[in-house]
Amino acid sequence: GKEEVAREKTILLADQLRHRDDDEARANELMLASLYPGHPYSLTRFGLPEAVKAMTEEKLEEWHNKTIKRQYPMVMLVGDTDGSSLISRIFSEGLKRGELDKVLKVNLPPLAGTGQEKTEQRNRALATQIIGFRLGSAMPPQLLSQSVASPDDFFSLTMLATLASSGKLNEKLRTELGLVDSLTIKHEPRLASSGFSIRFATLPENEAKTREALQAELQKLAAALPADDDFEAGRNATIGRYAIALQSHPVRAMEYARTVIFGRKPSDVESQPDSIRSIRKADIKRAAESLKLEGRGVVLAGK
Repeated sequence: GKEEVAREKTILLADQLRHRDDDEARANELMLASLYPGHPYSLTRFGLPEAVKAMTEEKLEEWHNKTIKRQYPMVMLVGDTDGSSLISRIFSEGLKRGELDKVLKVNLPPLAGTGQEKTEQRNRALATQIIGFRLGSAMPPQLLSQSVASPDDFFSLTMLATLASSGKLNEKLRTELGLVDSLTIKHEPRLASSGFSIRFATLPENEAKTREALQAELQKLAAALPADDDFEAGRNATIGRYAIALQSHPVRAMEYARTVIFGRKPSDVESQPDSIRSIRKADIKRAAESLKLEGRGVVLAGK
């Protein structure tokens, strides 16, 4: 009813303010807006204030009729439960549909170019920056159409992120040069265009120096094969981190959902260790080479 819609709007607007006040979350929003201008990937997690304020019960119902009623939901169950019985009783019987959309329509981002730097000044002791790189689709090559960007190195990029965040790059920036307070590197698979991001916090006066050092270290990863010890440590850390993350039922369920959406096999979730073990040094070098600087979005939030 109208009272429920009004209450949810108030909660959502509060979430927007809280999210915007978080330096890391805001830096990530600005980075995505830099890399994917005019595309849904650039939208903020909790939406835009003007859109929420303009929402009505009638608009919600219209949206529901155009989307939820025209596609069956994907239901992922993880845990000690009688899944088949639960789905047949609650979902299959409870969700009656008429005409359905059987094809998921995905809008492709505009052609990659130099990300426009987006900066938001804040009164903080540390500056938080995120550098993002646009990559290809997370779908397997055989499922890609000509209109979709070439696939990313799905597992190689994940291992590259671990190798960089826990290896010499992290050691040099944090310990040797003392430039960063924290460093997080992630590969984020997506259906239309995957991403690779590097987040770091530094003193405002070290912003430029940190970015120069970071760029130099990334170029080293792309120019030469990793050393044996670093490569083995990175591979083991990637397998171990994934196994630890999958102990959480929500994380495991989300991994299955992403795998299905990407058109991959659900068994890829369980066989991830084997996929990582099959990676070679040349795969890591090729993944690092895919981080083209012209696809970069640099963000500063907190100064």
